[in-house]
Amino acid sequence: MSIVDKSLTCSDCNEEFVFTVTEQAYYKDKGFDYQPQRCAGCRSTLFERRKESGVRYRHGRRTS
Repeated sequence: MSIVDKSLTCSDCNEEFVFTVTEQAYYKDKGFDYQPQRCAGCRSTLFERRKESGVRYRHGRRTS
């Protein structure tokens, strides 16, 4: 079975984004067994908000 680009819907902005073959291969290589739930823009915004707040997260868990 060949891997193809997938169209996903962002959980934050509800816009569609493409989960490319390259991204899928990266996730597989890293051992991730899930698909992204946010588009690149929303992931970036979330990362910046967390960085500015000083709260650190590791694997979805708050560390400090």
